[in-house]
Amino acid sequence: MMRYVRAQAVSLWPAAAWMGVIFALSAQHHFPTTFGVSIEFTAVAGHLFIYSVLAALLYGGLPNALGRGRRVALAFAIAVGYGASDEFHQSFVPGRDASLGDLLVDAIAAGSTLAIVARWAPGFAIGRGRR
Repeated sequence: MMRYVRAQAVSLWPAAAWMGVIFALSAQHHFPTTFGVSIEFTAVAGHLFIYSVLAALLYGGLPNALGRGRRVALAFAIAVGYGASDEFHQSFVPGRDASLGDLLVDAIAAGSTLAIVARWAPGFAIGRGRR
């Protein structure tokens, strides 16, 4: 049993590390402007990318024994919950603010990524011996 718990914890490390990256990015007061691209487009594209990766890492880190539907639901709930906590965190960072629009983009990114992964790579798993 302990071996299973330890293997499961190792499987979720990539998602936890990615959450740390998200937290660090959210703590930034401002981002540099990209030549020729609006800050709004850059922000939306960033949210889409960041939460797509998080959703895939969460799905891959959860045990296959849960089944595809439960893995999708749990990964989605964790990703969107983390997105909500990230927006709350940003409300305390000078120069940043919380946005329901950003949270909606996070949810769209997580949901669409999970739909694709669950359909085309349902057995996707992170870690040894989990396939």
